[in-house]
Amino acid sequence: MNILIVDDEALSVNGIAASLNWNELGISNVYKAYNMRQAQDIFCAHPVDILLCDIEMPRGTGIELIEWVQAQGYEPVSIFLTCFSHFEYASSAIRLQVFDYVLKPCEYNKLAQILARAVIRVNETQAKKHKEKLAGYWDDDYGNLIAGFWNELLQGTIPSDKEFLCHILNQRHLDISLLENKYYLLLLQSVPDKEIDGWNNNLWKFAIQNIMEESLINNVLIAFDQTFISIIPSYSYPELNEFEKSCQSLIDTLHNILPAEFFGYIAPPCSIDQVFNTYRELKQDASKRYALQSTLFLHGKDYSARTLPNISIERWQNALLAHNLDIVQDDIQIYLSPTEPGQFIDSHLLYLIYHQLLKAIYYVLDIHNLPTHQPFLSKEAADTGNAFNSITDFCIWTHTVTEKTVELISSKDPVSVVITTLTRYIQDNINNDLTRTELANFVHLHPDYLSTMFHRKMGISLSEYITRERIQAAKKLLISTDLPISEVATRTGFQTISYFSKQFKRLENMTPYQFRNK
Repeated sequence: MNILIVDDEALSVNGIAASLNWNELGISNVYKAYNMRQAQDIFCAHPVDILLCDIEMPRGTGIELIEWVQAQGYEPVSIFLTCFSHFEYASSAIRLQVFDYVLKPCEYNKLAQILARAVIRVNETQAKKHKEKLAGYWDDDYGNLIAGFWNELLQGTIPSDKEFLCHILNQRHLDISLLENKYYLLLLQSVPDKEIDGWNNNLWKFAIQNIMEESLINNVLIAFDQTFISIIPSYSYPELNEFEKSCQSLIDTLHNILPAEFFGYIAPPCSIDQVFNTYRELKQDASKRYALQSTLFLHGKDYSARTLPNISIERWQNALLAHNLDIVQDDIQIYLSPTEPGQFIDSHLLYLIYHQLLKAIYYVLDIHNLPTHQPFLSKEAADTGNAFNSITDFCIWTHTVTEKTVELISSKDPVSVVITTLTRYIQDNINNDLTRTELANFVHLHPDYLSTMFHRKMGISLSEYITRERIQAAKKLLISTDLPISEVATRTGFQTISYFSKQFKRLENMTPYQFRNK
């Protein structure tokens, strides 16, 4: 323990330093200063536990020194030593919470008694700080123990029987009142955009966890890769709709701050012995329901699933033969777009599209005498690529397999380059009057040869292909705009509305008007 004696009278400082039995008081170091500046230097260089300070000094008073000490965050036990008993000094001593106020001259044995009490105060303060520090360590450790307990319960490592849980809580010195509460569960999945490549994985998880901890009350948070589980006592949100609003607000905040879509799955409050089964049900919800945008689902609430689309395998076959990946991707995006608010994509729909696309690819590979057992088409490759984790991942997977399919075809058949160039030109100029001569000139081939080659390659005539592409372009306009049907016909290259309606009904089995209404 250290003491600093400050007085502008060197005789007083040296007399005190030489006259007291410091070892008996438990003080090991006695520092001396004769003005405020010297005292400040000692504070900066050494720990000071007790400050014995004169008040009236010419280059900075004792009051000014203690004000500086407190402003710097030092916390010595301070004692004023002065020749004067002015009220102002006593008032300042009270304001600065000085330990004692001693008038000179003071007998050394009386001063020793005051310092002995100061030593006791220092020891008490240090013991209190040590306990607070240990308590802080326990608080941190307790939080880890609680998180570990919930993690084991969710994983099924410990049984959900209340009697056994009571035994576990007692064994680990955890709060037994956990058994009496009910709990909300939030399962949150993050589906990062490509921009996450610039994020450190630990920083990414920390950002999500930090926002979740600030947004939800009293939550215990457990992270599994891109999935996060929050367990929250029901008293934090007396009503389910309050919890639902907080979770929706959390998802909106995460989506606005981080480059990802976030999907939340929540359930009404359950008792501790129901937590494991509730968590399993939320995981099942998450594996069956997909959405294009950040969404919150409440377990047990009715949501409408997207109806199964009328997929044209022939159209995809022709698109792949023509190296036109955009047709396949556009169709899949349309199939996966919800047609009403709150609608979700059922897992069955993803698997249907998955199998239909594989059928189209197998057909195209077979035409070119290429083996259909390609590694990139296996179920294992889809699972490894997380194709069924989210709609975003599924679209990435479909783009990858169609791209690799076209690469295989191109390496086998150079004519495909001509077809690809031609079909892209048709797509870009679908609203123009595309003649056979114009198209032949564009790819530098004779019109008759082009027609023969196109039919042999694509399985349909050039004119039929153009008509089908015009109808597909018209369907997009009918869905995405309020343009009059006559305007849609004009914009997709049809000369008359009657011819447009006739071709539309031939290919779609309904009129443009009926299609738009449906």
